[in-house]
Amino acid sequence: MNSVYIATSKAAIAVHNILRNLLAKADIPQSYDWTVEGLQDTAEAHKQIASKCIKGVIDANLVIVLLPGGRGTHVELGAALALMKPILLYGDISWRKDTKASAFYWHPDITFVDENLGLQELVALSCAFLQQ
Repeated sequence: MNSVYIATSKAAIAVHNILRNLLAKADIPQSYDWTVEGLQDTAEAHKQIASKCIKGVIDANLVIVLLPGGRGTHVELGAALALMKPILLYGDISWRKDTKASAFYWHPDITFVDENLGLQELVALSCAFLQQ
């Protein structure tokens, strides 16, 4: 079965969870949901979560990146690019004017989705990508 991995910052857990629930209603599971781990602060916990997150990217058929992302989000984005996974980058379009934004946001394997379209449209696009 097709699955997605949602990469974003800890600060965006609420949006992550809304998207997760919308995807579940569309019968699209996550390869791994890092939010179930809670906010951990030990080296051992981080080690385990990091391994699970990378495996989640590997196992996913599609990676969704919710901007703004943190350091971990960008590691997951890099792993998805290296694995040649399709990527939907969802966020405020104004970053495209920011010359300090990551050059990888413009990578040809990334499809940008303007957040003004809403999470329902992101789910619809996810369904379309998974049917390809």
